[in-house]
Amino acid sequence: MDRAHTEGSKQGYCQGIYKRNGQILGATIISPQAGELINEWALAIARGLKLSDIAKTLHVYPTYGMSSMQLAAEVEIESAFSGTSGWFLRKLARTG
Repeated sequence: MDRAHTEGSKQGYCQGIYKRNGQILGATIISPQAGELINEWALAIARGLKLSDIAKTLHVYPTYGMSSMQLAAEVEIESAFSGTSGWFLRKLARTG
C-alpha cells in the first residue's frame, strides 16, 4: 500500500469475505485506519454490492482506501483467470 509506505507504516491487514458470485459478506481490517476503512465495506454489505463494484470504483491515490480497491481488484483478476474462461485468457495471453 503506497500510502502506508510513504508514512513508514508496515503493519496492517485487510480481508474480504465473499460468495463465489462476488457478493460481499464481511470484512476484517486491522490497522490504525481501520475505523476509516471499514465504512466502504459496511456500505457494500448493506447495499448487496459485489467485489467488482469496489474494484471499479475510483479511489483517490495515494490513500489507505486504495487497499479496499486493490483487494477487490486482485480477487476479480484471480477469478477471471480461473476455470474455463481463465484457461482461454491464459492461452490467449501466451499467443500475444
